[in-house]
Amino acid sequence: MFRRFVLIRLQDVSGVSGRGIVVHGVQFPDGVCAYRWHSDRRTTCVADGIDDIEAIHGHGGATVVHWLDGEDDPALDTVTALWDIERNHVLPVPDGSLRGPKEGERGSAAA
Repeated sequence: MFRRFVLIRLQDVSGVSGRGIVVHGVQFPDGVCAYRWHSDRRTTCVADGIDDIEAIHGHGGATVVHWLDGEDDPALDTVTALWDIERNHVLPVPDGSLRGPKEGERGSAAA
């Protein structure tokens, strides 16, 4: 599921980014995170997961992650299902079930 988050800096340990919301980010279904800093030198970064972001930028609790999307948000189930369909090349059929691509369509059932 996709989840949005912000990093909230309670204390600016480095003296660079200030306090308050310093980052907006998104976590992809595979756990990878993309995030953008809101400092004078705006930067976009990618990390393997939220734990890496917390380890690098958390400064021992001076910066916290706040999730903007809850895990029980029904809209996230729909987005996640669509992501799975795209990623796995599984196509919906009229009866509501899912099938893999036909021979010659993009991707393959083994991919």
